[in-house]
Amino acid sequence: MRTGITHTLLITNFLVSTAALTLSAESVTARQLTIFVNHAATGQNDGTSWANAYTTLQDAIVTSNPGDAVWIAEGTYRPDEGQNQTPGDRAATFLISHDLSVYGGFSGTETALEERDMEANETILSGDLLGNDGEVFDPESPLRGDNVERLLLLASEESKPFSVLLGGLTIQGGHATGEFNVPVQRFSEIIYSQLGGGIYVASNADLTVRRTLFRYNHARTCGGGIFSTGRLIVKTSVFSENNASSPSISDGGRCDVGTGGGIAIDGNDRTDLWLDISDSLFERNTGGWDCGGALAVGAANARITGTRIKENEAAAGAGICLSGGFLSMSHLVMEGNRGFEGDDIITVAGALFIVNAKARLHGSLVVGNGSSSTRASGGAIWFERSSILYVTNSTIADNEAVQGDGMAIDKQSTVFFHNSILHNDSIVADDTRSTVALPHAFFSEYSILNGELPEFTALGAGIQQGVDPLFDENYYLLPGSPAVDAGANVLVPADTFDVDMDGDTSEPVPLDLAGNPRFVMQEGSAPNRTVDLGPFEMPFTATSIVESFPGETSNACPLVTTYPNPASTELTAELSAPGNLELLDVLGRRVAEWKRQPAGTSRLDVSTIPGGSYFMQYTGDDASRRCLVPLVIMN
Repeated sequence: MRTGITHTLLITNFLVSTAALTLSAESVTARQLTIFVNHAATGQNDGTSWANAYTTLQDAIVTSNPGDAVWIAEGTYRPDEGQNQTPGDRAATFLISHDLSVYGGFSGTETALEERDMEANETILSGDLLGNDGEVFDPESPLRGDNVERLLLLASEESKPFSVLLGGLTIQGGHATGEFNVPVQRFSEIIYSQLGGGIYVASNADLTVRRTLFRYNHARTCGGGIFSTGRLIVKTSVFSENNASSPSISDGGRCDVGTGGGIAIDGNDRTDLWLDISDSLFERNTGGWDCGGALAVGAANARITGTRIKENEAAAGAGICLSGGFLSMSHLVMEGNRGFEGDDIITVAGALFIVNAKARLHGSLVVGNGSSSTRASGGAIWFERSSILYVTNSTIADNEAVQGDGMAIDKQSTVFFHNSILHNDSIVADDTRSTVALPHAFFSEYSILNGELPEFTALGAGIQQGVDPLFDENYYLLPGSPAVDAGANVLVPADTFDVDMDGDTSEPVPLDLAGNPRFVMQEGSAPNRTVDLGPFEMPFTATSIVESFPGETSNACPLVTTYPNPASTELTAELSAPGNLELLDVLGRRVAEWKRQPAGTSRLDVSTIPGGSYFMQYTGDDASRRCLVPLVIMN
């Protein structure tokens, strides 16, 4: 079994680099008042400027009005600090009950949001009141006995809707154990104490989270990082080492959606989009002995794109648990999510658990998930109770389970598998919940299928069985792969996620999982632009896409080729004439430079370049000859 993908934070680096731009474009509207917070300020403590900033976040929130924006300088802020707060009070929380924007990442001198350096100026909202949790997350540690039940609560006494935006923050140390065992009833709905260690979002609240890290949060029942019954949007954020333990709850609260170590959301059967996650990372979250190590989504219309879900753990649905509703997923990597190990331990669905729901998975990679337990089933995917799953242009490979290492399906559910690759995995039909079998449990067209298939299988056109798809170690297609140009363009779904950000959501999805063009013509092949099978188009030798030779129209680009593409530690450039090379990001900003490279072969060190989509620009010695070559770097 392959052990990993060499990508860093996100595999869809092109999508991340462009999506991250949304944060720099944020601006404060004229009606907003900016309130400043800096724990090191020594001025009037009234929030009117950096010099006179509030020294606690609580005071800023309490004095804010609807529509205000709170700017927070680097440092650590706790909810038991501020006027009318009791130091050490575990019931303390940052309560937000009206429209408000809260931004971290400031040094304390900025005059515009785009001036922030969020990495250099980490802004932490911490529930660890004594600051003694340590760097190793253990939700059972007695050192967490001082932690607050939850860090942020979005709820109001009235049922009037309100919206909150959080950006550039670290949210850590929430500990919703329910020890107070009393539901909070002074709001428009009951707020239960064992849910939402990091943030609890009430049903009348809309929360948008951008560029925020959730870590070391715990909930006794569900939603270690976030529990929400309101609308939730998550962009370019990280959920790492959060935990939820069990779906049982002693104070009467409902947790039917599963545990959700990172996020648990209850959509209450609403038909509008209730959860939207993009360009984010969920890693090493745990969901205990129930369903949803990273995410638990219940009765919601939800979508997830450009996101990596890796190394999460739960007894079921270690990656995602979906119960009811509809989930649309695009450009995901689900890797190394595991059920519990051991003899006679029942585990199902290392990556994706679906019950009584519909889901679509496009352009995604699902590898290395499952469990070695003797009673493990559905190593990658398990679905049941009349569920439907549509899989397009995805690869499911090298997952692990005793029964159905690729998928386990009950006989009343159906999977449609198109333009995709199933490799070294089996699919089984499990009838433990079925009394009547449907005509087809598994229907496939234009796919490579290497593994056992269920009894109720129907195969259409373009099926290849028993052939090696010819992957490299990252599941990219190698030259000669039978997956190249073997798909059907008509089966590629519409670009509803607008992955190339051109505003056209009716075109077929134009980019693959690495951000490269989805429909390309391979060099040396017959002229066609037929889509390849799986999430990646065949890596091809890059040639210049932009040529600007003033006064000349016929000369070829002196930058003949760059390889490998994608590249990792080293990149080789072939030049037919000497010149300067620059590595540019998708905004045209110079990331690296190699001056005066000779004609011939140049080996370039790119080991320190962050993973992403780039262009290599060649400029001749007289600066009159310039061209670009697209490439992807994975570090």
